[in-house]
Amino acid sequence: MTKREEFEMELDDKPTTKRRKGIRLGPFPLFLLTLVLVSSLATLIIMIVFFVEQGQEITDLSKQRDELQQNLSAYSTIAPAPVVPTSPFSRDSYRLPEDIAPIHYDIYLQVFVPWNQSEVGHTNAFTTAGDVAIDVICKNPTDVIILHVWNLTVQHSRIVVADRLHGDLAVDSSYVDEERNFLIIRLGQRLVKDNLYRISIRFTGLIVEENQGLYQSKYTLPGGEIRYLATSQFQPYKARRVFPCFDEPSFRATFDITLKHDARFTGVYSVRRQISSIPAPGSPGWIETRFERTIRQPSYLLALLVSDFKRDSSPTLDGVDFGVLSRGNALSDTTFAKLVGINMTDHFGQLFNMSYKLYNPKLDMVAVPDFDAGAMENWGLIVYREILMLYRQGVSSAEDKKQVARVVAHELAHQWFGNAVTCSWWSESFLNEGFASFLEIPLVEVARPRWNLGLTFTLSETRVAFDADSYETSLPLYNANVMKHPEIDNMFGRITYQKGAAVLRMIEAFMGKDNFYAALNTYLAERVAAGGMTTYKELLEAFTVKMAALNIPGRKVDFNERFDEWISTSGFPLVTFTAANNVLTMRQERFLLGTVNASSPAAKRAWNIPLTFVVRTATESDADVLARQTEAKPVLWFEKTNATAIYTLPSGYKWILANVRNFGYYRVNYEVSNWDRLIEQLQRAPSAIHVFSRVQLIEDSFSLARKGLLDYSIPIRLIQYLPGAGTVVPAEQEYPPWSAAINGLQYIESMIGDSNNSLKLFAQKVIGRKYSDNFWNSTEVWVEDVNEDYQQLTLRTAIIENACYYDLSTCQAQAVQRLQAWRTANSSTVLIDPHFKDKIFCYGVRGGTLVDYEYLLQQFNLADVHQAKLAILRGLGCSRDRDSITRLLNMTLDFNVVRGQDSSYVLSYASKFPEGHLLTWDFLKTHWHQLPKDKRDSMVTDVCGKFKTTKMLDEVTAFYQSLGTDIAEKQSFLSALARIRSNIEWMTAFAQPVLEALAQGARP
Repeated sequence: MTKREEFEMELDDKPTTKRRKGIRLGPFPLFLLTLVLVSSLATLIIMIVFFVEQGQEITDLSKQRDELQQNLSAYSTIAPAPVVPTSPFSRDSYRLPEDIAPIHYDIYLQVFVPWNQSEVGHTNAFTTAGDVAIDVICKNPTDVIILHVWNLTVQHSRIVVADRLHGDLAVDSSYVDEERNFLIIRLGQRLVKDNLYRISIRFTGLIVEENQGLYQSKYTLPGGEIRYLATSQFQPYKARRVFPCFDEPSFRATFDITLKHDARFTGVYSVRRQISSIPAPGSPGWIETRFERTIRQPSYLLALLVSDFKRDSSPTLDGVDFGVLSRGNALSDTTFAKLVGINMTDHFGQLFNMSYKLYNPKLDMVAVPDFDAGAMENWGLIVYREILMLYRQGVSSAEDKKQVARVVAHELAHQWFGNAVTCSWWSESFLNEGFASFLEIPLVEVARPRWNLGLTFTLSETRVAFDADSYETSLPLYNANVMKHPEIDNMFGRITYQKGAAVLRMIEAFMGKDNFYAALNTYLAERVAAGGMTTYKELLEAFTVKMAALNIPGRKVDFNERFDEWISTSGFPLVTFTAANNVLTMRQERFLLGTVNASSPAAKRAWNIPLTFVVRTATESDADVLARQTEAKPVLWFEKTNATAIYTLPSGYKWILANVRNFGYYRVNYEVSNWDRLIEQLQRAPSAIHVFSRVQLIEDSFSLARKGLLDYSIPIRLIQYLPGAGTVVPAEQEYPPWSAAINGLQYIESMIGDSNNSLKLFAQKVIGRKYSDNFWNSTEVWVEDVNEDYQQLTLRTAIIENACYYDLSTCQAQAVQRLQAWRTANSSTVLIDPHFKDKIFCYGVRGGTLVDYEYLLQQFNLADVHQAKLAILRGLGCSRDRDSITRLLNMTLDFNVVRGQDSSYVLSYASKFPEGHLLTWDFLKTHWHQLPKDKRDSMVTDVCGKFKTTKMLDEVTAFYQSLGTDIAEKQSFLSALARIRSNIEWMTAFAQPVLEALAQGARP
């Protein structure tokens, strides 16, 4: 079964004059048909019927399979030279013209995947050969057909363009524009508007090592044998690397595909098999698998898998065959993902009155060893990186379990937002990704309500969005200037995901939850009926129509007018509240970190802001004021055209709290007297302020202080309520406010933590009063499937992490003791608590010996659960020994040791502590071209964004310029340089005042 010839093909570069059955007729069809009948050679039935949106059927190309199989086996390995065009095609745009639109693809693809390492050297290992026939409609008369190919060898002499009535058309020339990935076909005549045509192309390609297009992955069996597989990642522009296609999201079509592959593998695709796999004619040991036709969809949502994976499945409530696939010894680890996936799929169908089964009777989720994107929502075959789908009780942590649930929710949300309804172009990617991010937490709360994950939205989404959106280099949600690959890639960052989610949450709060989801129901139904494409203007119009029908005072607005700036421009506002003579005055400005040119248009930007605020009166109780925060609040619109907004205050009020429950995407500042009164409230009875607002007060105060708009004494005083005041005022029991405080201190630590003990003493005072050695006992708050108190467990892990980080001796002693007990027991009788393993590994190594480091490295090589491997890598990165850190960094250069997708984690871990930061920077510069291309963006952000000196600013600038300033990582470098400048300014202006405030706060 593994003979060399099974991997060999011969390319025949001779032009063919054959007419393939079912594809095209000769110039005299009636004469030929009569001749065939008279000769009694055969009865030929030619069906060329095209399926268009009006319901026509497309020709089933099954009749050409035997001939195509023979042709594939007869290919030569030498590609014909491209035909030189007689008149070069010239366009400035990187977008495809809209003269031609695909209706249907018929693809035959032969994939050569080695079974194990002994077959890797075969001639055609990791290659493909195929044939695609694309049925198209002419929208505008043209004599040029343009579609996408990338790194494919196209047989130009075999390109055929056929008219169903008049047979083959003359192809004058064809060539590939490599820069724009265009295959340009020039015809001898113009295509006629509204006529149907078929484009037939033969090609060969590669199953690449980089995790894009159709790519190779592998895993090691228990006995040491390496097993290979091929899987795919097409978003946003990688389908063109596998077959010629119209590779833009607005070009939707149906797809038929037949896969030919080694019979030892199983082929899986976006839809079910049409028939069982059958032996491939003339190819012993090979099979062909033909799949059902897809619905109309973009090319980027297709997915392929050729592997020896095992599958398990269960039905959803409406009968969808919901399957999970993985390597055989990990299939039991897919149980949790399958369970929550079925639950979420059922809920989504009910929530949006649109069953998934309308589009596909099966939905598979597959866990693959190598996958850069994390996960991908391909219709019918969702692909995950193993760590984001597999969960093993006793080895994986609660955080791992939560992450699996969130990612499954994200990808299932895409089946409606992204798949059923797709952004028309990548400039509006947030319509896909922002919605999926926004819906993650509500979906997880359906599947695991005990986790109370809604408390963390502002931490995982809003905080991250604010951090990315605070610079002049920040991008908007909608970016009209998106053409080239790097520009498209930039639309898949924190702005698109996290800001998109935060803005949608603000709109939901403004409309009311029921109204918001009712509008989405209408939006989805209308956009599906209109062909499945959408723009943000159409989304906002759906919101406008819904609220106009309800006629609620203050909420009957034109959403395109009121919310456009939140989408089409970068940044967010800061609203400052000041009171005088019972008049509350509000002013807005753009919140920007770093040096700002106050006269620039970017700095003068303004928004229509739906303001909410609560004014505590002199007579109401803590319970009453809390109740008013949980009600739907009236909205005061701060018009972008007005310099101020005004509100009359009641006499004798106590304090003002704005952006109620932190639903708005804006920061808030007050005069110092109001901050003082809010701090007094938190110190006396913090529960009178909603937990979302407690988080907001902490995060806003630290951010305002960082910008110089508030003295650092305010946030430092504010967070001292957290550990409580003995028996009088209990400690803060919720995780999110602690997280906000820890995050605020982390920035200060990154600036001055290595030069002064004031921060350490202050952190030990605040965090140390909350810490207890009992926190290391997770069973008090987490018993699998019985008592899963995610919030309390997460609070414990955060307190442990930071108590150890700020050198609380009792915490560090626990970490060292637990790691060494595990080592001396040889990991067989003493188990590491999975919820704290990364803390034990990190601070155990940091406070331990080189023997501990070597033992942990040995365990990394033995671990068979990817989550455990990452926890160990993090621990290795915490070492104080420079040689050990260098050794860890060098491991990322061997993808057989550290998978490429994990290399950015290693650089982030190694640069966290002072001993490794500059080492990691030197490593990044030295090995830039050896590191995975798709991970360099995050490496630049993690490593460079923490620098704070002019010397390092100059170094990063010089390195960036040495690479060429139009590189794919341009936006990451620009953002990092903006952060470094901001850090330098902070050090000059605030380092000393912060040290003084911390010293004051650290006093008993």
